[in-house]
Amino acid sequence: MVKMERAIQEAEKHLQVENGQFTLKAKRGADIGIDEDIFAQLNAAVQETNQELKSGKLKLSEVRQKTAISDEVTREASDAELTPTLSELQAMNQEKSETRAAGCPGRNGATSHWWGTRVFLNKCRTADLILALEAGVAAAAIVALIPGPGTVGGGVAAALMGLGAAYLSYLNDRNWDRGIRILMPKRGPPAVWHQ
Repeated sequence: MVKMERAIQEAEKHLQVENGQFTLKAKRGADIGIDEDIFAQLNAAVQETNQELKSGKLKLSEVRQKTAISDEVTREASDAELTPTLSELQAMNQEKSETRAAGCPGRNGATSHWWGTRVFLNKCRTADLILALEAGVAAAAIVALIPGPGTVGGGVAAALMGLGAAYLSYLNDRNWDRGIRILMPKRGPPAVWHQ
C-alpha cells in the first residue's frame, strides 16, 4: 500500500492536463524514483482515464489530479488539491451527520482519481463488512456496504473477500477502530490499509 501511494505521489509531480487529457511527463519509473512495474501500471491508468474522458464516461471535473495520501500529506496539501466536488461534499455532509449520530470514527466515501478509485469505510461499515465476511455472504451483500459506483464496489468486494475478515480486523484495530481505506487502481492489484 505504502509503495503504491508513494509512487502515486511522485507521479503526480509529473502529471499535467493538456487539452482535457492527462499526460505523465516522465518516460520511465527510474526517472522519478519509482518501481518500473508500478510506473507501467500508472502509465496505463493515465491512458485508460484519457479513453474514459474521450468517450464521455468521465468528465475532467470528476477526476482528482492530486491525491492526499496520508495525514501528513493532507496537512501539507493545498486547498486546491483537496477541494471536493459537489457530490463529494453532499456525501461528506450526510456521512458526518451519520458518523456523529452513530459514534463511528473514520469516514465513508469514494473519490475518483486519474489512477483509479479510493474508498473509505468508517468503523461501523468496517465492522459490518467483517461480520459479512465471517458469515460468508455473497459478493452482492458486500457491494452494498461499499460507497461509489457499482463497478467499483464489485472489484472492491472481490478484493476484500480474498483478504478475509481476520486481516481487515487487524487493519481496523491498528488505528483504534477508525475504519479502512482501499486503493483500487485501474491497473494492478487493490490495496487495503487502515484510515
